[in-house]
Amino acid sequence: MSEIDEKQPVLQHEAKATTTMATTMALEPPKYVGLGDVVLRLLLFASALVAVLVMIIDSNQTETVELTLPPFINPITFVRTAKIKHWPAFIYFVTTLSLAGLYSIITLALSSSILFFKLKITCMLLPYLIMMDVVINVGIVSSATGAAGAVAYTALKGNSHTNWTNICDTYDHFCQHIGISVMVSLFASILLVMLLLLNINTLFKKINK
Repeated sequence: MSEIDEKQPVLQHEAKATTTMATTMALEPPKYVGLGDVVLRLLLFASALVAVLVMIIDSNQTETVELTLPPFINPITFVRTAKIKHWPAFIYFVTTLSLAGLYSIITLALSSSILFFKLKITCMLLPYLIMMDVVINVGIVSSATGAAGAVAYTALKGNSHTNWTNICDTYDHFCQHIGISVMVSLFASILLVMLLLLNINTLFKKINK
């Protein structure tokens, strides 16, 4: 009888330890969540880098433009070059996408340390990470994409109400670079939204612990 009584505390302790381990394993986020975060941030860096490079490399275009002004009968020939630095919206776009690329490198290093080197992250750090995702996405990347997209659309279609003619018929190479860069930036904005949702889900699970 005494032997049975001695075994009961041991069994209770083992059962408690097993229950605690099972609960901890259930509460810990799956490993694929951390892997998904790393992949998304790697794609964010790649898309930001591509958007900036397409915008600034070999995008300038020089064309000869003919313009007829009264009272002149013969057209006057002008040589004009379309450059990124002549458009404030595109300068803002390049600056913000460069910042987003730097942000993705820093957070990629943090996510990789958590996933591969088991770096512990507290609940106090996650809200700041979520706040940075919101600022980078809503306040910077999305606004830059919208601004560049609006200017690119005006360059493509013109504006009949203000008598702004389209320039993409003349500067087709320049407009192609702008269009590709804006589309890649839109993809980066989608990645940031996915990262934001992923971090909110992780924070929610940690709070419920």
